[in-house]
Amino acid sequence: MIFLQALWFILPAGFSNISPVLGKKLLPKWDTPVDFGKTWNQKKIFGSHKTYRGLVSGILMGMLIFYIQQKLYTHYPVLKSLSYFDYSSMSPWLGAWMGFSALVGDLVKSFFKRRFNIEPGNPWIPFDEIDWILGLLAGISFVFVPGWNLVLASLAVGVSLHFIIRRIGYLLHFVPTPL
Repeated sequence: MIFLQALWFILPAGFSNISPVLGKKLLPKWDTPVDFGKTWNQKKIFGSHKTYRGLVSGILMGMLIFYIQQKLYTHYPVLKSLSYFDYSSMSPWLGAWMGFSALVGDLVKSFFKRRFNIEPGNPWIPFDEIDWILGLLAGISFVFVPGWNLVLASLAVGVSLHFIIRRIGYLLHFVPTPL
């Protein structure tokens, strides 16, 4: 049950995390880097692949998924047993915040990848798999403090989803490598 609860909890952040890849296909001209191409100690801050298109699409996707969760929560009582908070009393802006927090986690990871000279797109296990979840957990703590069981289950579900979605993205030619 805890893994289903974790899945339900991380959905807005998970969709936010994959939306920049979809946004790249849908909005190809919105490619301004978040760091505006600036460097720090002769290294890119985040890299040119971290764009405002991705940030905006992730925030909007988080809000949309949270809104859908709200509607499902009010119509299907079984979802109340999966929920850690009352979705009907929350604003969809919480979903936007969850999406933003997940993407900030990804930006922090990218900052450190650049410091360690790891090229964008090259794997950095386990950080590529957990960055968005850690960002979500840090961001959501301003509203809701998850217990250790939810933290660990969210990490387990998130890592599993990362590998599954990455494989699907590879098969659909959205990402260059399956790992």
